[in-house]
Amino acid sequence: KATVSVLYWQKMAWKYTGTAGASTTLAPNTSDVEVAQAPSEPISCLAWAPRQLMAQRKNLLVCGSWDKSVRIWEVQKGMSDIQSMPSSSVRNDQPVFDVALTNEGVIFFGGGCHTAKMMNLNQPGAPPQQVASHDLPVRCIRYSNETRTCITAGWDGLVKIWDCKTPTPAHTFNLGAPAVAMDVLGEMCTVATAGGVTIYNLATMQMMKQIRPHSAVKEQLRCVANFPDKQGFAAGSIEGRTCVMHVDPSQESRNFSFKSHRENTKDIFSVNSISFHPVYGTFATAGSNGGIAIWDKEHRQKVKGFKTTGNTIPCASFDASGEIYAYARSYDWTKGAAQYNPSLGHKLCLKLITPQLAKQKR
Repeated sequence: KATVSVLYWQKMAWKYTGTAGASTTLAPNTSDVEVAQAPSEPISCLAWAPRQLMAQRKNLLVCGSWDKSVRIWEVQKGMSDIQSMPSSSVRNDQPVFDVALTNEGVIFFGGGCHTAKMMNLNQPGAPPQQVASHDLPVRCIRYSNETRTCITAGWDGLVKIWDCKTPTPAHTFNLGAPAVAMDVLGEMCTVATAGGVTIYNLATMQMMKQIRPHSAVKEQLRCVANFPDKQGFAAGSIEGRTCVMHVDPSQESRNFSFKSHRENTKDIFSVNSISFHPVYGTFATAGSNGGIAIWDKEHRQKVKGFKTTGNTIPCASFDASGEIYAYARSYDWTKGAAQYNPSLGHKLCLKLITPQLAKQKR
């Protein structure tokens, strides 16, 4: 398995993520900060330190890449700027598709080698340990600090719950289709396939709800994020639409979808990332057009829009304070391996978020 070429995984990524519209070159955000020593291949995922870990030590940013690396930076916010410093890195056997960071400073990562591993930042130099396995690549990985379990979802259509003490999962759910995205908040585990979303309760190990948002989005889903109050989720698709869905049937009248990453009727771009602001409850979407937008779901309006330069945005996230937004300027594979242009480079950028940029408009 370790000898499988990266090109193979690039083709597989396109198979499971679908296609989107053509890319465009947009005006840059010149005030954003680029971190040093970014990956040499497309960036696939990133994760911030949770609030408890952030309070104990410096704010940490972790990213995974197709160059088989997991990289870590220490990030510090000043009064009007952001500083970052490379901290450490580790190599995986195959491309890294997802990463997660716990309150205790443990990093979980998984990808093309069909396994997930963990490394403890409190034990520098110790090799990563395998904690999970699937029959196909591990597409998503999260950790629930509340239930103290690692959750993996794979292209084999399985969701597995691990206590990280035994080599067998504590529980396995069958999605029936390859996983494309996952979010975990407390006991709420939300997993998206191309055609629908399934929500599990990690405390009871039971499926809570299955939602097929075909009336809201008609094409493949690409990303998903839970509401901060766990009353629902937002999901993005390859057709440039984002849907807002509530779990409680009595709240279905509040469900809606909107065009979030379309520049006109012909140019349609995949929505690759959704991240909720931890303070204001607004959420940011990022997509294949290189654009970022912040939305207010309660009032159904855009709060702010940003543009970047020349490349797609495969992943992005607010930090635990909501004061920094990290995003990758890198290829997202929505147009397949044949359209990959290495000359565009791969950058991981940090945007300073003020209340004026993220707060709901009254």
